[in-house]
Amino acid sequence: MKKRIIIFCFIWLVILLGYSIGNSSYEPVVKIMKADEIKIGMTGYGKTVFQGTRVEKFDVEIIGVLKNALGPKYDMILIKCSHPVLDKAGIIAGMSGSPIYIVTDKEKEPEGRLIGALAYAFGFAKESIAGVTPIQLMLDDMNKPIEKQASIEHRENSVEHRVKGPESFQDDIYASGEIRPLMTPLYISGVSSHRLRYLAKALEKYNLMPVQTGAPSEDLKQQVPKELEHGSALGVTLVRGDEDWSGVGTLTYRDGDKVLAFGHRMSLYGEEVQAPLTTAYIYGVMPSLNVSFKLGSSVSEIGCLQQDRRSSISGVFTKTAKMMPMKISVENIKTGRKETFTYEVLHHRNITSGILPWLMWSAVDAVELTPFEPAYVEVITHLKIKDMEPVSFRRLVSNDMPAAGCGAVNNIFKPIWYNPYMKISVEDVHFELRILNENRTLQLVNIWTEDKEVKPGETVRIYCQLKPYLKEPFIKTMDFTIPEEIKPPQTVNITIMGSNDLTSPLPTPTNIPELINYLKSYYDGGNIVAVMNLPTINLKVKGGNYRYLPRSFLSTLINQWQGPTYSSSGIETSIRSPTLEKPLELGQNYLLTTEPMQHIVSGSCSVSVNIVKYKNK
Repeated sequence: MKKRIIIFCFIWLVILLGYSIGNSSYEPVVKIMKADEIKIGMTGYGKTVFQGTRVEKFDVEIIGVLKNALGPKYDMILIKCSHPVLDKAGIIAGMSGSPIYIVTDKEKEPEGRLIGALAYAFGFAKESIAGVTPIQLMLDDMNKPIEKQASIEHRENSVEHRVKGPESFQDDIYASGEIRPLMTPLYISGVSSHRLRYLAKALEKYNLMPVQTGAPSEDLKQQVPKELEHGSALGVTLVRGDEDWSGVGTLTYRDGDKVLAFGHRMSLYGEEVQAPLTTAYIYGVMPSLNVSFKLGSSVSEIGCLQQDRRSSISGVFTKTAKMMPMKISVENIKTGRKETFTYEVLHHRNITSGILPWLMWSAVDAVELTPFEPAYVEVITHLKIKDMEPVSFRRLVSNDMPAAGCGAVNNIFKPIWYNPYMKISVEDVHFELRILNENRTLQLVNIWTEDKEVKPGETVRIYCQLKPYLKEPFIKTMDFTIPEEIKPPQTVNITIMGSNDLTSPLPTPTNIPELINYLKSYYDGGNIVAVMNLPTINLKVKGGNYRYLPRSFLSTLINQWQGPTYSSSGIETSIRSPTLEKPLELGQNYLLTTEPMQHIVSGSCSVSVNIVKYKNK
């Protein structure tokens, strides 16, 4: 009996202790000062790294507490900083996250109290005035539950928006009085100078400042300590391998294995992020009239970034981030030179799709191909999706290399990452690029046919006038057979175009096997096609034709069928309906005739043909 009482009391003690811990307010490991307690004229210090790995102090003075400065209930503390380096360079990109302490009692609290992270500055300021994100906002964000990537934009054109070529980016306009988040230096190794210029414009909208640097030497790696303190330089890696892309700021606060940094977003678009946290070495500060910045390199992986929120980034030192393995193989068809580059890339559906075209461009640089010259590109993508066999897709494009890379990435990754049904994990991707720096486009100038009247089942010969780049036009003929099922009299249109302009004939995929079939159904681009729209027959079953069925109904019905179904291009899917025993057939929306070409056809033209029962003599 006594033993039972002891066990009962122990259980209740555990329950009460758990309840107490779960409902108690969070107690930080250092003393903090809330924004409401701060007064103008208070003084203290900040901590950051100006060179090497040594954390240095700089003086600060409170010059204002700005209520609702950056939004409702989002205060900002205004400080003036002083240090020989800051007096020369001003507020420096890379200082984001530098912890700021206020000292009110040098005897009892000589270390002062943490008020937040240096995170904001004015453009072209002549004095070292900065904005501080209050520490309470950062702690609140760190202790929120990790969310799924719900805050990522779901616009239909999100991928195109993020991976367009360099010429599409416009200058951002800043207000003169705007206080901006400090730019995050993105240390990049393995990048040519001319590519960095375009990359800088592309990354400006994410508040990332690419800085050309190199990988640290082995000796330096051994010298950089892996144990970090408040004020240490902290990196976040986006790409590693033959290129290294790492954004570097400052560690604000550490509680055991938990870490807070930067004092603002890194623009990784989502609360749930998996990216490596690294140590960093700072070679020095580069003063500039535009943006002064720390020059450095990321060094060793020490943890995993988990959240990128408005007030800060946060992560843990006990986990490692899973990166997406990737290879890019490039062959210069004219010279025969081949190179293969190996990377690990952040697995993130917005940022990754924006990074890949630039990595392709860099690979092209390495085999001495001119990136902005017209190019004929064969892109073969080998893709490994979790729990699926590897698959390959081929596509031909004719464009400058950045645009060609964007097209290849868009075709593969948009259906993968922007589908509304499932989260797909890409375990490995390998791009093979065979590039010829020639303009192999054919402009479709005109089409015509000598037969204005045809009977069902007859063949129409279509004459296509095509114009090569810097050469005389020539005529290409295509034979198109009119289906016998078409009932006269009626007029049909036949359209000639390049196969790159055709979209997949399959419904929106709702599972991974359907997704793979959907990707395979894209045409490779090296063809000229004749297309004739047919009367809309959405579904054929048990000998009956059903027209104008809602696409939502079709997707639901077809995606339950596990037997063979066929689209207009004859591509099988693995779907079945338990209520139907016979195969379903997706109705043909168009009839297609294809002719292989050694060029990419641009433009489209149409011709009308009258379907008659009897021809006029």
